[in-house]
Order: sequence, then structure tokens, then C-alpha cells
Amino acid sequence: MHAVRSAGVPGGMSRQISTSISTLVLTCFFLSGLTGLIYEILWTRMIVKVIGSAPFAVSIILTVFMGGLGLGSFLASRTIDRIKTPSRLLRIYALLELAIGFYGIILPGLIILSKPLYSFLYNELFHYFLIYSVFTLFGCIVLLIIPVVCMGATLPILCRFYVEQLGHLGTRAGLLYALNTIGAAAGSLLCGFWLITLFGVWG
Repeated sequence: MHAVRSAGVPGGMSRQISTSISTLVLTCFFLSGLTGLIYEILWTRMIVKVIGSAPFAVSIILTVFMGGLGLGSFLASRTIDRIKTPSRLLRIYALLELAIGFYGIILPGLIILSKPLYSFLYNELFHYFLIYSVFTLFGCIVLLIIPVVCMGATLPILCRFYVEQLGHLGTRAGLLYALNTIGAAAGSLLCGFWLITLFGVWG
């Protein structure tokens, strides 16, 4: 913003650009919450068909999903203060979202590739529920850790970009959380009640 002003652009126009960027970022964060829950529902349905609907199978997937979000947020919060340039923060956020989208494309193929392994483990460990659950946990970590860590890292990055002053921390961070949560709720409703019915899991 200071660079724009030094180039002779009026302050009002600079504020307008800044407002436009902020609006775009908030919209993207709402959509990332929406798509994040859609991914979670679809990936859970795909993985359960491979690992079997054994007790705690869905709980294991959700544990990996939520744990990965927490890990991504932790890692980003430990390093994000070193980045001082807002444009670089936006680039990192964009790269994370692109990585999530790319992984969303290849993950169904990875799940299919893992099916023979899980068929073998299920047949061999049918009477050893605890051991099979441990293998299921590690398998889900391998499949999901990259995209969910990227998802978890997005919030600290946007907070660092969006919160310009300490006095804005509560309001602006709360707004980000609210938009992301509302988007997540909308994603779960859309996916659970309409999208799967209309297009199927693979669609």
C-alpha cells in the first residue's frame, strides 16, 4: 500500500484497492471453508469403502483430518511472523489452495491404489481389530496429511495478512473464523443433501 502511494496514486484509490483485496481474500476464505468440508465428506466416503466400515473407521479419518488441521495451523503460526510483505502472504495462501486443489484431483487415484493393500490387511487381521485400526490410522495419515496440513495453515496466514494492528486482532480474526465456519456449514449441507445426490461421490 505504501508503494502504491509513493508512485503517485491518491490515498483514496489505495484504500479502495486495499478494500477490494480484503473483500476478495474474505470471499476466498469462505469458499475454502465450504470446499474443505466437501472434501472431508467425499474423502471419508471414498476411504471408508477401502478400509471397510469397521468400528471407529470414520472416527480415525476425522481424527487425522482435525489433527492435520491443527498441525498445519501450529506450523504456520510458528513461522508466519517472519514474513513481512503482504503480497508474499497472499502468494503463499494461493499456493496452499492450489496444492489442496491439486491433491483433491489425485487423491481418489491414491485411494484406489491403496485398496489391494487394505484388502490384504483386512483379510489377514480380521480377528485383530486393534492392530488393523493402527494400520488404518497410519494409512489415513499418509493419504490425508498433506492437504489437511495445507488447509490448517491457511488461517494463520490470512490472519497475519488481514490483522494490521493489534487492536484489530479480535474483530478481524473472529471474522475470518466466522466466515470459514459458515462456509464449512454450507459445504456440509450442500454436499450431504444435494451435491452427492446430483453428481455422486466421484462427480
